[in-house]
Amino acid sequence: MIHRTVGWLAALATVVAMCVNVAAVRADEIPAAPREFRAAWIASVANIDWPSKKGLSTEKQKQELIALLDKSVALNLNAVILQIRPSADSLYASRIEPWSEYLSGHMGQPPKPFYDPLQFAVDEAHKRGLQLHVWFNPYRVRNTDATSEPTPAHVSRSYPEIVREYGNFLWFDPGEPEALKRFIDVVTDVVKRYDIDGVHIDDYFYPYPINDEHGKPLPFPDDDSYARAMAALEAEGAHGEGGHGAEAGHGEAAAHGEEAAHEEKPAHGEEEAAHGEDAAHAEAPAHGEEAAHGEAAAKPKMSKDDWRRNNCDRLVEEMYKAVKKEKPWVLVGISPFGIWRPGHPEGIAGLDQYSVLYADAKKWLNEGWVDYFTPQLYWQIEGAQSYPKLLEWWESENTKHRHMWPGNGAHSVRKSAEVTPARGAWPAEELLKQIEITREIVKDGPGNVFFSIKCIFDNRDGLTEKLEDGLYKEQALVPASPWLGEETPAKPEIVAKKTGKGVALNVKSSDGKASWLWVVRTRTGDTWATKIVPGRETRQVIEAAGDASPEEIAVSAVTRLGREGEVVRAEVK
Repeated sequence: MIHRTVGWLAALATVVAMCVNVAAVRADEIPAAPREFRAAWIASVANIDWPSKKGLSTEKQKQELIALLDKSVALNLNAVILQIRPSADSLYASRIEPWSEYLSGHMGQPPKPFYDPLQFAVDEAHKRGLQLHVWFNPYRVRNTDATSEPTPAHVSRSYPEIVREYGNFLWFDPGEPEALKRFIDVVTDVVKRYDIDGVHIDDYFYPYPINDEHGKPLPFPDDDSYARAMAALEAEGAHGEGGHGAEAGHGEAAAHGEEAAHEEKPAHGEEEAAHGEDAAHAEAPAHGEEAAHGEAAAKPKMSKDDWRRNNCDRLVEEMYKAVKKEKPWVLVGISPFGIWRPGHPEGIAGLDQYSVLYADAKKWLNEGWVDYFTPQLYWQIEGAQSYPKLLEWWESENTKHRHMWPGNGAHSVRKSAEVTPARGAWPAEELLKQIEITREIVKDGPGNVFFSIKCIFDNRDGLTEKLEDGLYKEQALVPASPWLGEETPAKPEIVAKKTGKGVALNVKSSDGKASWLWVVRTRTGDTWATKIVPGRETRQVIEAAGDASPEEIAVSAVTRLGREGEVVRAEVK
């Protein structure tokens, strides 16, 4: 395991000494660093990943998170996506919402001794050269596994007018303008106060339908908010204003929670867990909207289906604008359900998120309201939800040329080779092949995001070792995002001198500003070795191994947005 806190150039010395799997090129050629987004979700809901259970001490929580980050470095990941708002609560010091019970076991109780978990996560991730993206659930108010009493500050107590019961869950009503405002306030607060690299939401828009005791879909209780929205539109029309803005009742969408029984049950919104491959309800009215409410309003300005989709559209668009207004360099990502509509592409069957969840994810991608798009393709290569067919279709819809980094179901990899391959028990090679397919289909800056982080670190069917020894053997830079800016980092200034132990390297930016990352390349003979290291590390020694001492060093700086600057070369003297 490589711990960058020990010294990144010690690891580089090993690469130089061994010269294993590095490209042999002419001495006047410098190899480009690979580009690929490699990330994993760290789920906090139901203590799926972190913290491992409620009530851990501050020190134990920190140790667990550091272990996940160190393992991420060892596996050559370059980002993690940390869930910080699972149920209208917070895993950080919020002025808006109470502390999550997944930390202490009691909602509203801060860590003791006090620390801010998000600030700690940002600091520790950046020390290791990892991006830290924060994952919000904008719609879920209370999950089924919650045990502690809501505090007076929790929205279910402080603002019950915008909260609805749906089965055993509590949800924000998507049609309430204050629900949207609250979410945008929460996101803006985090973006302002923390040095994060990305904002992320998942597939929980209107809730996945729940059946009542008679086996019929339970209607989502938004008749009143819909009626108010249509009345407001009528009033606007009467005054010649038209349109359907926030005043008309367009707000946030409700949410759906991950299942607590994560180990053997797909989570994170996977159809296999909640809906089954046949998805018989996909073609039927969801939440009973048409059957129960379709004729309730006389000639409404918008059908309820369209109104619900518009609520979700507005949330996605306003989230993107709010983040960019505060910090344009912070990436915005969405990981929707992996199928837009059955039959898209031809032959694909499954849940219709457009008509069931009211999530028009294709529109969000087409409009460019994301910087990266992570459809949850938690299915195998062959079948009614074919991984390559779906990925090719989503990529064909990527008209704004945003990053396409699909989500992959590491939780479906079988525990060991002794387990017979089956649905939900894949050989590790299935996931490895999916990474290769992603690289083939997404030719410009591919990437993958794994659910969840513990599932790629517990070596299921040898997955961790197979990644370390194969597809993730070399490091990779996060692909650049040119639509967010073309700023190039300053040229580095480097000094490389031979010492009794090897080569002493000093590097700094010529403009005095801190670099996000350095790409350090060393040449011995005609062989180059490349290492990507945190920008804050500027002085180290590259140890020589016998007579294999580096003859030349080349260094470049990389920005937060992945822009690589000029490569500066220096002979070792």
